[in-house]
Amino acid sequence: MRANAAPVLRVRDARVAIAWWARLGFKVEFEHRFEPHLPLYVGLRRDDAIVHLSEHAGDARAPGLVYVYVPDIDRIAAEFGVSVDEAPWAREVQLVDPDHNRVRCGCVPPASGASPRMRVSTVNLSAADVPGLSRFYAQLLGYAVDEDNPDWHYLAASDGSVALSVQREPTHQPPVWPQTAEAQQMQAHLEVRVDGDLLTAVDRAIELGATLAAYQPQDDVRVLLDPAGHPFCLWVPN
Repeated sequence: MRANAAPVLRVRDARVAIAWWARLGFKVEFEHRFEPHLPLYVGLRRDDAIVHLSEHAGDARAPGLVYVYVPDIDRIAAEFGVSVDEAPWAREVQLVDPDHNRVRCGCVPPASGASPRMRVSTVNLSAADVPGLSRFYAQLLGYAVDEDNPDWHYLAASDGSVALSVQREPTHQPPVWPQTAEAQQMQAHLEVRVDGDLLTAVDRAIELGATLAAYQPQDDVRVLLDPAGHPFCLWVPN
């Protein structure tokens, strides 16, 4: 698990607050009540940005202040009918939520002449059985699955890490491990970090439909094959 932080904002009505934050692109990640009649506590997420909303009277007395870095500052300004401030450090909009918490959104423009920032967002896997493979990785990694397109499932990580997608390929041929020159070769594979016991993680993967590869080159890594035959590695940090 990667370290992260979540500001907590006090709200009177979490449902009203959720709808307001949805306009900023945030979605509900979890909800919690100790009892049905007790205050609601909600976790929201947009990419790597996390905000918690609490109806509990003792939490984070309003008004609070949250700074949110966003790429779509002009869309947000139009959504709330406000102007964008051209500050020296960022392009910003100043917002106030229904509970009088201040929410400052900023977009830091790239330096003049700088290359655009690029990062791997999604790893795409081919499979003849899209629902089967997406279900396997969703259960193994705890990813949320978007199943709107039957030929292409998108799997989002709750911690904002690299997403997966599974694309239908009826003629998919699983690669051979270890590689040989005469057979379908592996072009890429997933490295899955395990924060815990490696053998327990292996058992879990096998329970969900993976196969332990016969060839294991390292003691602290286990190579498995997913239900579509893609090799992936489970490993533990030293």
